[in-house]
Amino acid sequence: MDIGFLLKKIISSLIMPSGMVFIFLFMGLFIWPLRRKRTLARNFFLLAFTIYWTAGSTPVANWLISNLETSIGQETIEPQQPLTTAAVLCAGVSTYSPGRFIQDRLLPNTRVRLLRALQLLKTHKKIKKLIIVGGCADPEANCPITEAELAYMWLQEIGLPDSIQVILEKKSRDTEENIKYLSLIVGQEPVYLVVSAMDIPRVMYLARKYKLNATPIISDYKSVRREKIRLRDLWPTPQNLMKTDLAMHEYIGILWLHLKYWIGKIHSSLPSSHA
Repeated sequence: MDIGFLLKKIISSLIMPSGMVFIFLFMGLFIWPLRRKRTLARNFFLLAFTIYWTAGSTPVANWLISNLETSIGQETIEPQQPLTTAAVLCAGVSTYSPGRFIQDRLLPNTRVRLLRALQLLKTHKKIKKLIIVGGCADPEANCPITEAELAYMWLQEIGLPDSIQVILEKKSRDTEENIKYLSLIVGQEPVYLVVSAMDIPRVMYLARKYKLNATPIISDYKSVRREKIRLRDLWPTPQNLMKTDLAMHEYIGILWLHLKYWIGKIHSSLPSSHA
């Protein structure tokens, strides 16, 4: 087991709004029996309520997500010349429950991306090769089947053209490894890259770092555009909290990448010491 990868997953879950709600509720309940700490416990409950109400409201969730989804200004960027290779990044599957239909084992984000990739293949006839990217994202298990394998099986079921050459990338566990291993497969070859709208800023940042010549094909928009905010939009819902979690995951991921590469640049610029 990769302890570093596991810790990254745990920490990222805890600093999401939903994770913070749980932590503050737990701390409040834990110290509530201590009469002298009741004020502190109430403050923890208030923090949990405030985070849930704010992060669970429609305006906040939509604002956070729309800023990510509109970062490149248009839904699809088309190159001057048609490309012959496309790639799709999987976004999670249930690798267990083998008795279920394949589509029920694919998470919604993955299904939408795969449908967009299939549409791309049917409308861009010059595409001859599809790369499906996704290994085992569960840090605690050896998955019996990878995301790429499940995704390929489903595409075959719903009508993947026989003329398309398919390559499965089965090593990557997260978005950075998705781009890293994809870049090793395609090299300098330009590629259409099917990805969710919300992931575009982080994915394209990584593409530049790994020198991947990618043209984004965007799918799976999650923000809802409304001219006026309705009163009921201020009422928190679990669906909005999930959207805020997803958006914060992207913002924190972008911040972490910038920090990581900044530290790496500083470290590489330092003179090496010799004993």
